Amino acid sequence: MRFAQEMIPHHRQAITMANTAPRHDASPDVRALAEKIEKEQTSEVSTMSDWLTSWGEKVPPEQSGMGPGSPSGIPGMMTAQQMDELRGTRGTSFGKKFLTMMIEPGHPVLTCGSLRKVTYFVTRLPRCDGPGCHSLV
Repeated sequence: MRFAQEMIPHHRQAITMANTAPRHDASPDVRALAEKIEKEQTSEVSTMSDWLTSWGEKVPPEQSGMGPGSPSGIPGMMTAQQMDELRGTRGTSFGKKFLTMMIEPGHPVLTCGSLRKVTYFVTRLPRCDGPGCHSLV
């Protein structure tokens, strides 16, 4: 029960992060990963909400763990400041920040396949810092 109650806000935050990609000039690869994260996390939120409802337990409110004073004490949740920093970036900077935040220690919202893809991108970021870089992000 506690797992589902803590993971729902986690997943919702990942969905919020993923939904910012198209509006922040993310690369096609980052947008595709963000779409996958959004789709998978939305499905998992629905499943965990159904579990809690069937057990007679409360489903966390829509914005739990994401307002002022975030994180909610759940390990791996991004702070309001981190979310603002992400929203303040565009293009390659957005991609780097998004991918880095997704693999922060304690941020368990990725499936193994998504984690492999994020890790693939992140391990290639240092070589993409120069002018004229044809970056993955």
